[in-house]
Order: sequence, then structure tokens, then C-alpha cells
Amino acid sequence: MLHVGTTIHPGENIKFSLDEQGKMYINAIVPDVREYECDGSCKCECDGGSGERCKTPDIMYDRTVFEEFMEGFTNPVSHSAYPPIYYEGPAHGRGTNAFVGGVLAPNGKVILVPFSSANIGIYDPVTNTYSNGPVHGQGNNSFSRGVLAPNGKVILIPLHSTHIGIYDPATNTYSNGPVHGQGSNAFQGGVLTPNGKVVFVPYDNANIGIYDPVTNTYNNGPAHGQGTLAFVGGVLAPNGKVILVPRDSTHIGIYDPVTNTYSNGPAHGQGTNQAFLGGVLTPNGKVILIPHSGMHIGIYDSVTNTYSNGPVHGKGTNAFGGGILTPNGKVVLVPRNSTNIGIYDLMGVTLGLGYCLHPYLNKY
Repeated sequence: MLHVGTTIHPGENIKFSLDEQGKMYINAIVPDVREYECDGSCKCECDGGSGERCKTPDIMYDRTVFEEFMEGFTNPVSHSAYPPIYYEGPAHGRGTNAFVGGVLAPNGKVILVPFSSANIGIYDPVTNTYSNGPVHGQGNNSFSRGVLAPNGKVILIPLHSTHIGIYDPATNTYSNGPVHGQGSNAFQGGVLTPNGKVVFVPYDNANIGIYDPVTNTYNNGPAHGQGTLAFVGGVLAPNGKVILVPRDSTHIGIYDPVTNTYSNGPAHGQGTNQAFLGGVLTPNGKVILIPHSGMHIGIYDSVTNTYSNGPVHGKGTNAFGGGILTPNGKVVLVPRNSTNIGIYDLMGVTLGLGYCLHPYLNKY
């Protein structure tokens, strides 16, 4: 059986099974976006100088190896020992509107991004306990969602905060990153790009934001021209472009991190008042846009650069906010005002759990 802290080397053939008492916890899944030379501090085997995929001294699993040893787990919730249930976790005591978004840290804990909470929130799924992290000092409505950077730190996306927020899970400390200078209601969501930079999704801000975790610097990207309250959430498409999910924007937004350019994608026709909140990338390269006040599930095809209406959901306005891809090929729509969880079926698609847990996909 695997235990927390197990080191997995490329090429190892690992087989295991879950029994009725067994539990498995994966404490690090890191996007393969940047390679460093192994200097002896990382827990991997150096390969003669060609460079290992070790990002920090903590254990970081190679994505390919992770997918290999998770082979066979196509629908874990159907395991007879663990029937699907809902139960309440621990109370956090931070009041209403406390957090918006969360990030799985390399130590296996879930970092809750503070919205109105004065503290960063920390949930430990192993012990099922909540603890207050450090105070951030950036006031109410401070951050909206977060991104795990290649250096293992959690980047907190500024909404009303004047600073980019940086939380280090290794030391349990918060520090202010650079001032972004874009005022309040600046950004809602972020996307890690293959060049290691974090793209901030513009909300009221006229420009896309770009944060470099290596140099700890912020720069304005291109203007998008879609007005205020434009986008909420983003998705990295297979072609390397960042798809900006339209809230009040009439068009899907497309940012190219290679050329540092913005272009309007197709119009979606679902109105200019909170049409969608968040998106999910599916295995066929299409991005499912989660309907908030839009009546249809939105479908954006990144290959053909076209938009089409999916099925009508019938749950009224302010219905859903965010979604998650599951191994049985369904997109779960997170209810906001909807009385029901929403399920969009990709019809016949079955996925490995490793695919769904990849950090580019497993996020709100």
C-alpha cells in the first residue's frame, strides 16, 4: 500500500488495490510546466544531468507516472466499500462569504482562498480538520480563487486586494506580492500557463493580468475591450491558449501567452448579465461554460473556434457557479440558486482518475 510521503520514481511499476479498510492519499500533483536541474535536494533520481522534473525539495510526482499507476481507476465512487455520500466537514467559524475557491497544496491540504475571511483557511482531508492559516491583512472581498505555482506556493488572485497574495504551504506563511495597481474588482480567477506564468482573468480590469512567480513581478497584458464585469474564470485549452469565460462579455475571450495577445472569440448570445461563471475542459478539447444566468449550457470548441448552445438546464437565473469533470465522463455543475446539482453527460466518455485530478482540470 502507498503511504503519504512515498517517493515514486519514473519507470517504476507500482500496483495496488483498495480494500474495505484501506485509504490512499496523494499528497502532490504538479503540472509539468517547467524543469529544473536536480541539485541533490529533490527527492528523485538524477539522470546524468539532463534534468529531472523536480520543482521543489518536496515530493513532486511526474504526471505521466501518476497517470500510469492510477490506471484502472475509471470510476472510484462505484467502489462498494465507499458509496457516494455527502457529509458535513468541520466548521470554519469565519462567517458568511468567507472563501471563494480552493487549491490543493503539495502537502495534501486544501487551501481555502479568503474572500471576506481575515485568515487563509486550511482543510486537512486526512484528519478532516480545519485550521486558520495566517492573517492576510487585505480587508474584505480580498481574493477570488487561487493557482498553485510551480514553486509550490499558492497565488491568491486579487479582487479588492491591492496586492497579489502569496501563501507558502511549506512554512504556513502569507506574504504580499507586488502591487498590481488595477483598483478594486480587478480579477476573478487565474490560469497557470505552460511558460510558468499565472494569467489573471480580468473582471473590472481593462487588461489581462500577468504574474511571474519566478521574478515575483506583475505586468499588464493586453486590453480586452469587453468592458467591466467581463470574465469570471479561465481554462487552458489544448492549443495552449487561455479561454476566458464570459460573465458580462458578449464574446468568449482568448488570450495567447506565446504572442501575449488578446482576441475575441465567438459571440455566445446568452446575454450580458452574468451569462457564465467558470468553465471545464473536456477530453475532446471543448470547453463547457457553466451557466449562471444563461439558459443554456455553453459549449466552446477550441479547435474550430466556435460556440454552440448545449441543452437548456431549466433551473432559472443564477443557477450554477463552477464545475468539475468526473471520471465517468460527466461535468458536475455546482449549484448556486439551483435546488439541484447539475449534471452534463458527455455520453459514452470514460476517463481515468489521473486525468481528472490533473491540476489543469481539477479546479473551480
